[in-house]
Amino acid sequence: MSMTYLDTFAAVISSGEQGVAYATMTRAMKVHVRSLHTEGVVAAFVGDETVGLDGEGAVICLTADGQAYADCLAEGGLIQPRETLQEQGPSKPKRRKTTRRRKSTVSRRRTVPTPSESVESPVLPKGASARRVPGNQHGDQLKVDEVVDQAAEIEDLKRKVSALMAVLTA
Repeated sequence: MSMTYLDTFAAVISSGEQGVAYATMTRAMKVHVRSLHTEGVVAAFVGDETVGLDGEGAVICLTADGQAYADCLAEGGLIQPRETLQEQGPSKPKRRKTTRRRKSTVSRRRTVPTPSESVESPVLPKGASARRVPGNQHGDQLKVDEVVDQAAEIEDLKRKVSALMAVLTA
């Protein structure tokens, strides 16, 4: 669960004078802290010196304007009073539940026959039935049961062509 703007502000308030280390914040909290920093509600410190948010070891604390802003939000009922938040101590952001991804199944790569394998594969004559022999991977081991006579096939084609020519000339 990501932290909202008010949750982030409440976390900074509850840390009191110790502050919250900017490096330990979640990504959502950092976005909200940048917004609060732009408004002048929080400031980044290293020791007693004010630094930018990207400074190494930056700690986020409330400014005087931030304390007044916190009091206004508490009066409006948007957050708990500042004293109550400081008594509770710093709250840690809730961790998101992560779901484990299932390992995807590995698909086998299809093998494409080489040009020589393609040429070597037998082409069956029309009307011939074939059965595969166990262990056949590329269609090389086909057993042809019956072969149609090529002369009969040529005669059949001649008859079809002559019938077509007769229809076209009529």
